[in-house]
Amino acid sequence: MEEHGNPIQGAPMRARIAQNSPNHKNGNLVKNHLLQPHLDNQRKLRILSQNRLIEIFIKMNVKNNFMKAVIKAEPKAGLEFRDVQEPKITSSSQVLIEVRATAICGSDVHILEWHSGYEFMPLPIIIGHEFSGEIVDLGLNVKGLKKGDRVVCNPIVYCGGCSYCKAGKTNLCQQFKLVGLDYNGSFAKYVLIPQNVDLYKLPDTVSYEHAAIFEPFSVAFHAIEESRIQPGDLAAVLGAGPIALMLTQLLKLNGVSVVVTGLSIDEERLKVAKDLGADFTINVEEKNPIEKVRDITGDQGVDVIFEASGDSNCFSQALKMIKRGGEIIGIGIYPSPSPINFTDVVRREIKIKGVRTYLDSSWRHVITMATRKMLNIDALITHKFPLNEFLKGFELLKQRKAIKVLLTP
Repeated sequence: MEEHGNPIQGAPMRARIAQNSPNHKNGNLVKNHLLQPHLDNQRKLRILSQNRLIEIFIKMNVKNNFMKAVIKAEPKAGLEFRDVQEPKITSSSQVLIEVRATAICGSDVHILEWHSGYEFMPLPIIIGHEFSGEIVDLGLNVKGLKKGDRVVCNPIVYCGGCSYCKAGKTNLCQQFKLVGLDYNGSFAKYVLIPQNVDLYKLPDTVSYEHAAIFEPFSVAFHAIEESRIQPGDLAAVLGAGPIALMLTQLLKLNGVSVVVTGLSIDEERLKVAKDLGADFTINVEEKNPIEKVRDITGDQGVDVIFEASGDSNCFSQALKMIKRGGEIIGIGIYPSPSPINFTDVVRREIKIKGVRTYLDSSWRHVITMATRKMLNIDALITHKFPLNEFLKGFELLKQRKAIKVLLTP
């Protein structure tokens, strides 16, 4: 008999051998009959012990299969914190990451409050798209990565086949999706990365916490990458949020003079802008930003404006602050349409350009700058909370008492 045969086929074979054994002779039948109750009890105890072990194993396995996560469950204001099943690799192109640090984005706040523009999200879903972590499992077809690699994630999920993807513009992919908005995100212990998502290995000198905010830094870098800004130019950054402050840093590294505008509630953020090199800061509730910019530029206007406030009224304001032939770069997402005097745009040859997320080159430049210690990242990470205290971070951001808030699962 083969020792490694099918166990289901092996059972009848063992039964037949027992029937033909010497103990089956008539002389042993009485002895076996007397021993049978004892043997039955032993067998029952053995089966009970095995069942108990299986039960314990199942309970342990079930416990290990669940994790806490921040969920957008319904199309209304609010988020939930609850148990969800841990993700597992189910295809040869997926990567499973243990999240080490994840940051709250302004869009996450919009999702919490359920602003318009997020109706496309498949609910319920785990949110969060700014994160770094360690690879704990990966599919057989994943190349260039291995378990234990420290990585940061570009959360764009692109098709790879459309004309935009083939041109390297995955941010314009015709099937553009995002981890954390279309796929389960990083506000959990583990995140499952689908096919066609770029992961970048982190140098040992770059911390998980710093890498967790490379995503908004890449947004800022791409905005500059797409602009016509030159060293020696004067730029205005409208808004004092995280991306505006990242723009300020990057523009100063490029030899550009910078004006940053904000509200009274942004007082602390405007101080940080000054610390990061802003040449001028304007509280628009205390001073008229249009007049102030005209004073600074000798009534000319600035060369380039980066509209990063997300306030639809700021775009019409930008038209009055830009010089003739100047350029306005739109980054912010508006909750309502913005009125534009297009006749003024035509007569003054103003260039208006929208920029969306980032390119592969944006990420690579940001990682290189961080590795070379060119970026002041610590100035932007103002608060850290365990994942179960995520609402504290959201509340601070709503009150503009924080810049970047990190969560650790």
